[in-house]
Amino acid sequence: MPKLAGVAIVRDEGDIIESFVRRNLAVLDLLYILLHRSRDGTREIVMALRASGLPMRVFSDEGEGFHQSLRINSLARRAFTEGGADFVFPIDADEMLVAEDRAALEAELASLPANAGGSMQWETYAPAAGDDAAEPCPVRRLTHRFDTGPRWEPGERGAIDVMRTKLVLGKWFAGDEQAWIFEGNHVVLVNGQPSAVPVTAVRSAHFPVRTLEQLARKGVIGWLAFLASGQDPEKHGFALHWKWICETVAAGRPLTLADLQEFVALYAPAAKGRPLLRDPLPRGDYALEYAHLRRPQPLPAAAQVAEQLARAREPRPEGAD
Repeated sequence: MPKLAGVAIVRDEGDIIESFVRRNLAVLDLLYILLHRSRDGTREIVMALRASGLPMRVFSDEGEGFHQSLRINSLARRAFTEGGADFVFPIDADEMLVAEDRAALEAELASLPANAGGSMQWETYAPAAGDDAAEPCPVRRLTHRFDTGPRWEPGERGAIDVMRTKLVLGKWFAGDEQAWIFEGNHVVLVNGQPSAVPVTAVRSAHFPVRTLEQLARKGVIGWLAFLASGQDPEKHGFALHWKWICETVAAGRPLTLADLQEFVALYAPAAKGRPLLRDPLPRGDYALEYAHLRRPQPLPAAAQVAEQLARAREPRPEGAD
């Protein structure tokens, strides 16, 4: 039986991290998690989950400057060479793998051609009117996703937009030092070219923003970090939205559910003009045992982190995106 592993870099995801671990380990055999400067209880929850006996390897990076693409490539190779994985899923802490049939998934992964990445459909969820506000688990509370069209059929091999998918890698990746996971975990570059084959037996459910408070933090941190990068915001879709959120928060105006949905829609441009679909994930048979370890951070704490990011001007290492 092939060994499936997930690799993730995690920061402050205290509201969703336990669901991330428990749900993805229902599909995967092992998780490699790199904690980066977690301050909201994420670290404590991850360590408690590991201590409970779940199959996890946990690492830490407290560096203020951080180069995600470099780290995820290193972590993926480690999962192959040290963890004995046959396939590796580079995933984020707000992504849940959904696979109804492990045998079908294994067969499809085994059929991937050498030196090619597998591409899963990536479906983005957002808060919507009618969500159960009393439900503490965001993956159970958020039941609506953006409609990006029909799901792929088994055996589909047509052209795909790799930036709207998520990646799975075969063991060949560990031995090819020139292969590189592109930033965002959407595609692997082989000799500088994207290599992707559709995988239909698994998909990635994405929960990028769960609350208005989180949206405010995301906007403040995102905009100030972008300013520190020196890039042109007109060339980056998210940057102008971060700017607007930051200005709104600074002016003391409240963000709304419509603001949140408009921001999250950036992840699913193919859904423009379509209503949200009600498509809840299976509830899963787990309970959240470590929610008491969360330390929700108010916006001033986010502003403090954002200032540190804005002041950090470390040179980028060779090979980073």
